[in-house]
Amino acid sequence: MDDNLPRRRAIGALIGAWVGLVYTIFSYLINPVVIHDLPIYFDSGKFIVSFLSYSLVGGILGFVVNISVQGLPAIIFSSLAASIAIFIGSFINAAGNGEALAFVMLIMFYSFMPLVVMVMPLTALLRWTAGRLQHVHGPAWRKWRNWGLLLGLTLLGGLFGSLSLHAGESRQMLYRMDDLIKRVHESGAEKVPVEFLPVVGVIQNASPEYKLGWTDNLKEFPAPIYFEDSYASSRMQIVFAYFDSGHVVACLFRVIDSGIYLCTATP
Repeated sequence: MDDNLPRRRAIGALIGAWVGLVYTIFSYLINPVVIHDLPIYFDSGKFIVSFLSYSLVGGILGFVVNISVQGLPAIIFSSLAASIAIFIGSFINAAGNGEALAFVMLIMFYSFMPLVVMVMPLTALLRWTAGRLQHVHGPAWRKWRNWGLLLGLTLLGGLFGSLSLHAGESRQMLYRMDDLIKRVHESGAEKVPVEFLPVVGVIQNASPEYKLGWTDNLKEFPAPIYFEDSYASSRMQIVFAYFDSGHVVACLFRVIDSGIYLCTATP
């Protein structure tokens, strides 16, 4: 059957937006659901921004990969565009940090083409799904066979989103922060390391309920950071404690041993 390009592009854009939505939902909910024994923080503001951003990017990708009658050139072009967009986002996040920019450039030099190859199956599946669904009309939508490819894309989006699950040292840091806060509630400053002492008073004055958040973006640390070597930024991560009373405690943890490097708080 001949392609109905306007319909195919519209369906491709909708499917891409749906995959972006699924990715966002899984990336934000996987940690609270899986790590249910910790009070994981859910940032509704960032969720909305991510939902809009990834749905838009997915919609554009789904549209672009279906813009041409020729399949292979469209898949290659859209995969290149998606890979370039990923690195542009990395450059934006690294703006203002010379070492981070140099690191992104190095990664881009070695991994750009492998990333393009990795993205190609997703763009090909987007095109294949839109190409199949463009010919589905009326009662045919109720046939489960017509939903198979869309289900595969949904599972793929959920799988990629699930990669946001905290594991390894990041989860250890979260448990460490939770344990230290509980120690302060139980015995004050008696059983906490010296690096944690500056925030003990804030925790004692804050509400007992709190949520924990993690990031490896050191720009989010609320105090100036002065490192003794140029590689320290790659060996540090941040854990936040957001108290219901509005107090926020942030601690820098060393990746190598999950030990505290520095803590600060905002009243």
